[in-house]
Amino acid sequence: MLLARTPILKSSFSTKKYSPNKLILPNKCIVKAFPFPLLQITSPPEIKDPLTNAPPVVHELPFNKSLPDLPRAPPIKASLGEFINDVEQDKILRVFIKQDKTMLRAINEEGYQEVVTLPYDIPIVEYLLEHKIGIDIIEASNNGQIFNIIFIIVQIAFFFFILRSLFGGMGGGGGMGGGAGGFGKFLQSDSKIVDVEKTNIKFCDVAGIDNAKRDLQEVVDFLKNPEKYTSVGAKVPRGVILHGPPGTGKTLLAKAVAGEAGVPFIACSGSAFVEMFVGVGASRIRDLFKKAAEKAPCIVFIDEIDSVGKKRGASMQGNDERDNTINQLLTLMDGFEDNSAIILLAATNRLDLIDEALLRPGRFDRHVMVETPDLKGREAILRIHTKNKPLDTDVDVKSIAQTIVGFSGADIQNLTNEAAIYAARENCKKITKRHFDLAFEKIILGEEKRTMLITEKKKQILAYHEAGHTVMGLLMKDYDVVRKVSIIPRGKTGGATYFEPSEDRVDMSLLSKTYIEDKMVVALGGRVAEELVFGTDNATTGASGDLQEVYKLAYHYVAMFGFGSSSLGPVYWGPESYNHESINKEITNVVQKQYDRAKQLMEDNKEMLVSIAKALLEKETIDEKEIKDIYNTYLDSKNNM
Repeated sequence: MLLARTPILKSSFSTKKYSPNKLILPNKCIVKAFPFPLLQITSPPEIKDPLTNAPPVVHELPFNKSLPDLPRAPPIKASLGEFINDVEQDKILRVFIKQDKTMLRAINEEGYQEVVTLPYDIPIVEYLLEHKIGIDIIEASNNGQIFNIIFIIVQIAFFFFILRSLFGGMGGGGGMGGGAGGFGKFLQSDSKIVDVEKTNIKFCDVAGIDNAKRDLQEVVDFLKNPEKYTSVGAKVPRGVILHGPPGTGKTLLAKAVAGEAGVPFIACSGSAFVEMFVGVGASRIRDLFKKAAEKAPCIVFIDEIDSVGKKRGASMQGNDERDNTINQLLTLMDGFEDNSAIILLAATNRLDLIDEALLRPGRFDRHVMVETPDLKGREAILRIHTKNKPLDTDVDVKSIAQTIVGFSGADIQNLTNEAAIYAARENCKKITKRHFDLAFEKIILGEEKRTMLITEKKKQILAYHEAGHTVMGLLMKDYDVVRKVSIIPRGKTGGATYFEPSEDRVDMSLLSKTYIEDKMVVALGGRVAEELVFGTDNATTGASGDLQEVYKLAYHYVAMFGFGSSSLGPVYWGPESYNHESINKEITNVVQKQYDRAKQLMEDNKEMLVSIAKALLEKETIDEKEIKDIYNTYLDSKNNM
């Protein structure tokens, strides 16, 4: 191949086309090209002088230039252009070139060494021979090739290690093909057959969710007494799906079913069927139902079924593995195969994510809502979790149940455990009401920060801010009860006012227009109190969270509940109206109206504000009884005026 026939010069050279007789190099160096083939240097004995066609020279092409004593200095990295300039100025005495012609080391007349990286396919040997510069060829080392071979071997070994870990071992049980190990084990479901005799949880251990428990008791009774139902033409439900907020007892109900059923109970998690390999999830579903068929009649429980039963086609990116898995589940639940002796029990927190084909009758016949317990349920759950705990005589379980409105079963269990920890921390033999109060405040507000240094000025601001919320809460008719006020820093808050909502508002979620307006007034009470006592310019950012809550209430008030002005009408505007100009204008009007209302009420009842703030500065925390005493004293003094 002639150098002149190469159209484009690559690597660090300019990418411009060049003439057959000239080579463009960096720094505008011009080097004559040679009209003969390039040397292919494979080993030192094959090197020939292209000018004289002399016999092969091993390693060295000497010329009449002696080498000076080399200074003890590190080599200098030079560009190709700088090296060419030194050659043209006859400053280079000797050059050492790697056999693959990728790098050279040159010795100049001062004895210093220059290291130059060479572009691909450059006639550097011919150029140096023309300038009669001594050349040494350095044979390429095999270390790089050895390293590459070792690296490939390590990669292959790592790949086989991953396969061995993934498929459960290459040997025993039939290797990759089957048995208890190998690839066959990888395709098996990770389900467990629960030993009914060792299950300690029964329906009597489940409280506060009586409606859900009744539905499952019927399923268990059907398995125990099928004649009772078949005599009137009833069929056992093919599937029951439990749905509701986290911590309400869905998995606990499933454990109770396992303890009461008297038939084999197979439990697994929905995430066990989700794999990156297409077909693995479907194979595990088949294996699960195969196990169930061998134990029939039996109950199969899949926890967190939303991880495997999500709606198909919900995203633009397809998921063949998930779709294959859910298709297999649909087929086995209600397909050509008769699995009537298998009852599928499932649990999820997000029923809205489940595929509709999975929820239809014939697959999941019953949808059981597991809700947060009511007052009676909370009391029953408290009695279960305090059954083995020593309680002091001042502990009233019913009173505690009234305080913890909205708590789930898991929250109540956590409350009793935290109260026991507080009792153990103080070396008490029994759990007192104070321990429950401390546990409740820790769960709701966070741990106390007693070590935090608070200036007297900041303490006053906190006291009047929380007193402002309290005053507004006391003045609103038919509003939530003020249970406790504190200015002790907890979590991210400097103070807190705790309101206990009434039972009917929590259970029915029916909020009146007046209640929402009152809630906005109470939330604005802290900012209004700061402005009234310390001045508008001295109001703090402590009301930031309150203002966010007010905006959410006002947005739902206008855009969701249709309580806005007549110009908007009783219309549900929906989430798309979030930044609508008319909606934002109406929200501003609603908030301003409630702010003016709170300001007027605070000015008219400033004496009560001061009394509550003084009590907080003195005690840091006041409870419902102390708040009522201050309120009644204020009303008496006001009536006597």
